[in-house]
Amino acid sequence: MIAVRLALGGTSWKYLLAEDPIPAGAEFLPESGLYTINHKPDWWADFFTRKEFHDDRAAFFNTDFSVRREYVYLLKVDNPGKFQISPADARTHVPAQH
Repeated sequence: MIAVRLALGGTSWKYLLAEDPIPAGAEFLPESGLYTINHKPDWWADFFTRKEFHDDRAAFFNTDFSVRREYVYLLKVDNPGKFQISPADARTHVPAQH
């Protein structure tokens, strides 16, 4: 099992989408609260508006990004080996003005 921590600095952005790809040989453990994690670090928290786990990436949505955000999730490694992954991506969305 691997604990993943994705940290993004805060700005005045609104409606942030952060996507974090995962290695091909891993899968999500979507309910991290079901696992006992001894000596859980202080930074371990869930601060997001919404999260989604897809086959190849985690997606976190926030409507307020005025402070640093840290996203944490668990992966289970299914296949041994060496894997390379792409870096995380963060985008903002500005709603259309009517």
